[in-house]
Amino acid sequence: VSAETVTPFTLPPSRIIRWARGRILDAQTTYRDEQEFRGMVLTVLSSLQEVLDATGSQTSLWDVEREKSRVIGHRPKRETDCQAWVRGQLFNLASAKNLEIAYEATIGSGSLDALITGVVEGGRLVHACVEFKLAHSTDLEHGIDVQLPEYMRRKACDFGIYFVFDFRCERFKEPEIANLSSHLLLRPRRTPEAVRVIVLNCGYQVPPSKMRDPFEDS
Repeated sequence: VSAETVTPFTLPPSRIIRWARGRILDAQTTYRDEQEFRGMVLTVLSSLQEVLDATGSQTSLWDVEREKSRVIGHRPKRETDCQAWVRGQLFNLASAKNLEIAYEATIGSGSLDALITGVVEGGRLVHACVEFKLAHSTDLEHGIDVQLPEYMRRKACDFGIYFVFDFRCERFKEPEIANLSSHLLLRPRRTPEAVRVIVLNCGYQVPPSKMRDPFEDS
């Protein structure tokens, strides 16, 4: 039985962070093949976790209710607001990697959250279908079982990414699922094998050196 383990907040050595950032920011115009394109799309989207962890900016994805400087409530932002944060983070990075990202791309009678397009050697265009979802959404399973596969079918694209914003922490407990990635990937469904799940941990973990509520004013 799979289970998630919460580990202390930590950062890798600065030299590793500099190396990784340097590689992901290197300009690229074409990809050798579709596999290299897919690998880069996964790398770019997965790098958003590093952005949150390194900058401690998880609070930007939460709505906070206050009375003067006192926090009286907090809740995750809406899915559209979370997507807007992603767009801002990817704006320059997508350009450096020659990835065209069409948000709310019309496919058939619906709108795919994001269609990422790249160019492989020979000039052929390749695509990745991306669907965003809040982990506590009531249609979390429907998104990966039905929505994303249907958009992939309509686009004739066999590579999709299900990007989930996971807000679970001391302030928010939903959903009550032990291992979110395994839950989504191992469900009995007819989802194409080339669907990947990326879970962005948006819950704020208070470092031991900072015991005050990070949402409170200084």
